[in-house]
Amino acid sequence: YGELFSTMMPENAPWVEYEPGNPVEQDQKQAAEQDLEQFEVAIARAIRASNFYDEGPTAFQDAVVGTVAMWADRPALSLPINFEAVPISEVYLRLGPRGIEDRFRCKKYDYADLPVLFPRASFDRETADKIKNSKGTASVQWGFWRDYSDPSNPIWLQRIRVDGKSIGLDVELGEEGSCPLLIGRFNPVPGSPWGRGPAVRMLPTLRVLDEVTRM
Repeated sequence: YGELFSTMMPENAPWVEYEPGNPVEQDQKQAAEQDLEQFEVAIARAIRASNFYDEGPTAFQDAVVGTVAMWADRPALSLPINFEAVPISEVYLRLGPRGIEDRFRCKKYDYADLPVLFPRASFDRETADKIKNSKGTASVQWGFWRDYSDPSNPIWLQRIRVDGKSIGLDVELGEEGSCPLLIGRFNPVPGSPWGRGPAVRMLPTLRVLDEVTRM
């Protein structure tokens, strides 16, 4: 399924176009087109400077079951955007009125890696001692969901826990596009946050083959 990624998002050819989200007056059409062209160039340049085309084929290995997840963030303004393929086994999703709403990720890390992962975190004494001694692994959970206090402009919220404890990084991320955990689905299943890939559709056939093999 790395080939699927390369087909849908070829590195050396344009694969996305942008259009105005709202109607544009005729006398503003040319200016809007110029703005969109500049935006397309900026986005394409940022993607090429990142590791998107390296991590994408890895993330798309999970397309076989119908759901793909990637992590996207920028560690510092002076650094390129960093992408990470996220195995579906680390992800929990909840379907809401506007598609996939709540999304969670859980992953194990060595305690010694936590200061690098969360340089601005406030760790409790027990966790700080484990980091200092570099012993064992910690369970890190990220949670993201939207606050609809303003229905016209929902805000993404972030919650992070290490071994179930807050580390002082519970913040408002911002508007649409600010959540770092990106989810894509093929053949979405009604009433479910998960897709239905070729492997899932082949299960009945595989069961038949198993029964035939036993005969």
